[in-house]
Amino acid sequence: MAHEVLMPRLSDTMEEGTIARWVKQVGDRVEKGEVLAEVETDKANMECMSFFSGVLSRIVAQEGQTVKIGDVIAVIAGEGEEAATASRAPQTQAASTPQPSTRTAPEEPERSQTGPSVQPHDESSSASSGTRLFVTPLARRLAQERHIDLRQVKGSGPGGRITRDDVDAFTLPSAAAAASVEPTSTTLPRIKQPSRMQQIIARRMVESKTQVPHFYVRTEVDLGSFLDLRAALNKGVDKDQQVRIDAMLIRACALVIARFPEVNASYIDGHFEYHEDINVGFAVSLPEGLVVPVVRQCDRKGVRQIDQEMRPLIERARALKSTTADLEECTFSISNLGMYGVEEFNAVVNPPNAAILAVGATQTVPAVVDGVIAIRQRVKLTLSCDHRILYGAPAAQFLQELQRILENPYEILL
Repeated sequence: MAHEVLMPRLSDTMEEGTIARWVKQVGDRVEKGEVLAEVETDKANMECMSFFSGVLSRIVAQEGQTVKIGDVIAVIAGEGEEAATASRAPQTQAASTPQPSTRTAPEEPERSQTGPSVQPHDESSSASSGTRLFVTPLARRLAQERHIDLRQVKGSGPGGRITRDDVDAFTLPSAAAAASVEPTSTTLPRIKQPSRMQQIIARRMVESKTQVPHFYVRTEVDLGSFLDLRAALNKGVDKDQQVRIDAMLIRACALVIARFPEVNASYIDGHFEYHEDINVGFAVSLPEGLVVPVVRQCDRKGVRQIDQEMRPLIERARALKSTTADLEECTFSISNLGMYGVEEFNAVVNPPNAAILAVGATQTVPAVVDGVIAIRQRVKLTLSCDHRILYGAPAAQFLQELQRILENPYEILL
């Protein structure tokens, strides 16, 4: 019996996904629970697993195509069976730009139901011969935008298929010749299409800054006792197991959030939602953006437990292997740029959170303490707030209480 593989919902806010890479190819044996493909979602790259066992008999959605949740992306048949015709073809589009509804579907190579997904590349039927080209949908769209004749592009994909990288690397012969004959002082910018993650970050940041009324409160904290406590906790501990500063910050924030419910709330569809669990997300930088993994119920966990839970979350995030559970249900966020020497900054609220804490670099500076000038280690903290649910006085009180705990940090061990 043939089974249709549908685009799954891989995150709570996902509406569509882009096929980043097919792990299995047509003709491959597939076991239930095996990874079929990698899918770019609004959160991160995630794995799409099979719910059936059999043979991958048809790939409906090609790499680079964006597919709505519930649309067919592939067909798995029992061994020896013919591939079933997908009854709900995917409403595909290029990964970055919607196309008109009248656009014809991109051409695909003919496929055998029992053979491999891509026919062997034959130089006699290559682009120069005028026969059918093997091109991914995204590469075809980019070539059209840049007025590139695909017959001049050499494909590096399976079976000679032309991919996005081939189009990006292609230089028009006429342009190269002109450059060699007539040098010009004008250098054209390098064009790079944003990844799915970068598109989602761009959209969410625009939504946040245009729809969420931001305001900011800032304070400066003496971290001397806080850093002394961390040194005591890590004394005699292997470096790769030492408690992170961020774990201590998360614990401190969770204790303060419990006293200010507005900070742990959301403004959604015209009403307030106050969350019982204190789930703190922390920003992890990636080469093409960032993700915000979440540690749950931080007010009920000790510093070391929080630190141990953070480690696999960071590893999966940097490997682009974050799961849905890693990124969901955040109620408050922290962004720390102190390791880059940034003194202070204003973070953008992560909807639907009410606030995000921006942490700057710890600096050794002269300060007046009890009327005497002393050398202290101080840090600037900025709380970015959604003014629809969090107002100036409670935001200032939150920072004031956070300052008290960080300057008297043994409370975070209770």
